[in-house]
Amino acid sequence: MQASLDLSYLRSIAKKYGNFWLLREIHDFVDHIHENKGQLAELASAYEMIEKKEDIADISRWIYYCSENTNGLSKEEQTFSREVAKLLLLFSHLGEKNISPFSSFRVGLIKKPPQEPKWQNLPKELNYLIDASEMYGVYGNEEDIRRFLNKARPDDMQALAQVSERIRLNGHRELLEDWLDHFPIEKHEEARLVWNLLWVISEAGVESADDEDWNTVEKHIDTLSRVGSERLATNRMWAARWLADFGPEAHTAIPHLRRALDDEDERVRVWAHYALACAEGNRDEHENAVREILSRHGEKDDFELYDLVGEEAEAALNEFHEGM
Repeated sequence: MQASLDLSYLRSIAKKYGNFWLLREIHDFVDHIHENKGQLAELASAYEMIEKKEDIADISRWIYYCSENTNGLSKEEQTFSREVAKLLLLFSHLGEKNISPFSSFRVGLIKKPPQEPKWQNLPKELNYLIDASEMYGVYGNEEDIRRFLNKARPDDMQALAQVSERIRLNGHRELLEDWLDHFPIEKHEEARLVWNLLWVISEAGVESADDEDWNTVEKHIDTLSRVGSERLATNRMWAARWLADFGPEAHTAIPHLRRALDDEDERVRVWAHYALACAEGNRDEHENAVREILSRHGEKDDFELYDLVGEEAEAALNEFHEGM
């Protein structure tokens, strides 16, 4: 497939427009695109050429191949694949602004079909999560969740709140967390859907807290010390992220956050840098460290452009610019 796919016609334009790292940079570019007719014409020409050559399916397979086989590819091809992936992402944002020809959405990264969830792996006591997971667990990143919540209906919010309350009333939080420890989300579609459901519930603000005092500096310090599974690593990441909200009041967490800079999970390192910037200053030092992490994780995003570490690094850099 790689040998027969000639993408030389995209090389210069992908290099020129496939260099965005942050979504806010893409949004800013798209908001001002009409001020530069030449750029719009260049991008439209590339879009129409891909459509005319009917290359999008092969391009998508090539992008996935490059992201999954980094050791066997040249640095040049890895870079080119990322640039093309970002170019496709830019096309989608132009389409969302109803700009022609991008608004046809005929040229975009074709997502891989997900695995079929094996709900037989879910403990029977948790079967009430299946319908909600299939409905709301499809939103698997911050931007998709934000878009969903912006248009969510009252009955959606009620359904999410009811699931959260049922988990609390049944005392199923520990059972659920233990199950997620044994069924990693990167390997089990059913676990990924359930995990995403819990994420949507949290972002929607309808979570039933088992512990009303969960959001304290002391609780988050304790969470930073807990290791042993992917779920606990994610909890450490969120603990660091929430500690940032305390700013200088989180001074007792500073030694723990410094240790977290060496955490085995780079997502934890990302938010430890941001939390330290909020708690003790040295913003430039910590922001540069997060940029360095992002530079190593530029493969996938919403369109498979950033991996999970890259998504967190992007979110943290947005906070450096908008939240501080």
